[in-house]
Amino acid sequence: FTLDHSKPVKCVEWSLTEETVIASAGQDRRVFLWDLAKVSAEATGSPGAMLHADDYEEAPPELSFIHGGHTDTVSSIAWHSEAEALLASVG
Repeated sequence: FTLDHSKPVKCVEWSLTEETVIASAGQDRRVFLWDLAKVSAEATGSPGAMLHADDYEEAPPELSFIHGGHTDTVSSIAWHSEAEALLASVG
């Protein structure tokens, strides 16, 4: 089990309401939710960043959620146009 996609990503969708949130999905049968506002300055190469020792023990801070319930490649993901936190995925 890895904390990033282990096979090619098939789709990426920006949240319709949160400008820093994206979802990614692919051949590894998983959907990841990322909040790019949580990317550390050190990870992006900006000076002056401070990371806590446990930031990367489990997952990078920008990784918000992993859905691993698909039994085949996730071929499409889409945010609901009215329910802002609802994401659909199909495989």
